[in-house]
Amino acid sequence: MKTLVMLFALAACLPAADCTLELRGSSTQYRYADVLCIGTNNLVLDAYYIGNPGANETNIGLGYQLKPKPSVTFIPVLYVTGGKEKGQRGAKLALILGWEKGEYKASGYLARYQRVAGTAANYLVLDTFDATRVLSKHWEAGASFGFLQQTGKWNPQYGPLAKLNDKLGYTSVSYRFGVRELRVSRVFVIKR
Repeated sequence: MKTLVMLFALAACLPAADCTLELRGSSTQYRYADVLCIGTNNLVLDAYYIGNPGANETNIGLGYQLKPKPSVTFIPVLYVTGGKEKGQRGAKLALILGWEKGEYKASGYLARYQRVAGTAANYLVLDTFDATRVLSKHWEAGASFGFLQQTGKWNPQYGPLAKLNDKLGYTSVSYRFGVRELRVSRVFVIKR
């Protein structure tokens, strides 16, 4: 919560920043909260918390939005990462992807964590890559994919996804096989 409050304060410094607030919960004990702001100068400020039993991690990052085409967005981000357990301190290099063409949409987050201090293992994560097709003014349907690769083990995740768009943002629901998890996400879009 402190991270989110701090990020909102920092976001106020970005010229005319557009922000998203995302909250996730699941049938497992997975928790996630994220605030991402993009300024008119394309600077990106992102802070998120991700938690599971025995692993609580906060990430604060700075990036830059690139739009090689109106339908394509790339945002490379460098994060400072700290964890509550195992004295976790490190850096994370991530790529946030977005694509939209007609009624098809895709977005994803790919990151590599490198330990600097503590005993938490390095990892590679795709969380998540979502591909949808617009069905109507409010509804989208598609699939959600992801993985965690840590200590030589792969943990793939995949399953169907439904998204309900509204004037404040959207709500999505996915069922992920591999970890057998029902995941609900709420995203609020804040435009200035």
